[in-house]
Amino acid sequence: MSIDENIRWQFCYEGNFCPYLEDLKNSVKDTEEKINNNQFDEESRRKFLLSFKIVFYGAIKTLRWYLRYQGIFQTKDFEVIKEAFYTEIIENGQAWVDIFFDINEWNKNIISFNENAFSVIKEKYIPVFEDLNVYFKNKMSEKNE
Repeated sequence: MSIDENIRWQFCYEGNFCPYLEDLKNSVKDTEEKINNNQFDEESRRKFLLSFKIVFYGAIKTLRWYLRYQGIFQTKDFEVIKEAFYTEIIENGQAWVDIFFDINEWNKNIISFNENAFSVIKEKYIPVFEDLNVYFKNKMSEKNE
């Protein structure tokens, strides 16, 4: 395994996941304000959904490279989720599967991305991203010791 493969997951985590998770959490506040002011229009929906998708796919990319670092090679997003659950990187596998299918549904029909969908992201999906963040923070700490 090359040094590049050894640290690629770290670059993905620090560059593709962490900053965008913070952006998503900040976007929650803005979106709540728009919902409360009846301004959650199609543009707002698309913007928030894009922020959410960036975090999800950043997480998948990080997981894919971390699994590869562990000697497990998966290319399909759904298979990465399954393998991350089997190897106990993620705990709530069903939530990750739900994210996968919800994103596909919301991509097909932006109207289905409404206030209820926003609440699901805020209350169910962001916490699983935060759990993953804790997992990788711990792995980064182990590597630095």
